[in-house]
Amino acid sequence: MPRSEIRLLPVFAVLVLVISCAVAAPFAEASGLVSYQGKLTDASGQAVSDGLYNLSFLVYPAATGGTPLWSETGRKVQVTGGLFTVLLGEENPLPAGGFPEDAWLETRVAGTPLTPRARLSSVPWALRARSADSVSPAAAVTSVNSLKGDVTLAAGDNISLSQSGNTITLSGLSIPNPLPVSQSGAWNVGVTGTPTVRTFTQSDFIRLWPSVAAIPDDGSLYSPVFNCEGYRELRLTLVAYGVYSQMDKILVRIQMFAANSQWITVGTTDLARLTAASLMNGLVTPNPLVGFLQIPVMAPQMRIEIKNTLGFEVRMLSSSSAYLVN
Repeated sequence: MPRSEIRLLPVFAVLVLVISCAVAAPFAEASGLVSYQGKLTDASGQAVSDGLYNLSFLVYPAATGGTPLWSETGRKVQVTGGLFTVLLGEENPLPAGGFPEDAWLETRVAGTPLTPRARLSSVPWALRARSADSVSPAAAVTSVNSLKGDVTLAAGDNISLSQSGNTITLSGLSIPNPLPVSQSGAWNVGVTGTPTVRTFTQSDFIRLWPSVAAIPDDGSLYSPVFNCEGYRELRLTLVAYGVYSQMDKILVRIQMFAANSQWITVGTTDLARLTAASLMNGLVTPNPLVGFLQIPVMAPQMRIEIKNTLGFEVRMLSSSSAYLVN
């Protein structure tokens, strides 16, 4: 295949962080690697043949011309279905101070540059977060009511100050607890009747799919039927695996079982609106991506349908789950 017929569509460039099961966890020190995914196609837009390709990656300070700020050359990269994924910085460490705000990634196939260069998103600059150069005055308390330097606390009327180590205690009037109460004659204070206390209940964990579920193009995937009697809300966690540039084409349809013994759709949303993280530069999403959905109970039996209109297969993970709450 002539080199001039190979082009790159960059679709992924994010800083690798460790998050367990898509649940927020304390972040370790930045790994110093940036995951980058791309696609090689021929002049007609078809994916190139599977195999090892000689790829080089260079970061420039401008969209054209200039001297590289960093590079990794001559990497043997496996390409499958046109797609490849590499960790930049594995062979040549990335700059400890990150890249300037205006930085562009150029990919070369067998030495031939592919154009245009891809502008790096803001995520790789998180490498600079390993250390802080300074603290902004707005981020720290530097005065108390315009007083600066040493501030003295003074006791006032009916207030005393005592210090033990680094602890300063302010004490006020000595008021007995409980307060003494005196009364003459008969009196009664109370509450009549039986108060109503709402008891919170939650269903057991409901796994939506026993294993990874693939949804073909223009296909649908249905959840189990939820028996909603006695509950007020259905809460779902939807987990998809893959890098999708148009999550709004992964539709989530809310359905209920109607009196005419048919399932009817009462609402539609999509994974783009359900995910906690937004699209990066309108191109890519986290992998895996996680969406959260809370649905009021509208019928004794409900379910959801996931409709794939992306144009290629979508995979939903078995960690997708649901709860019913009252």
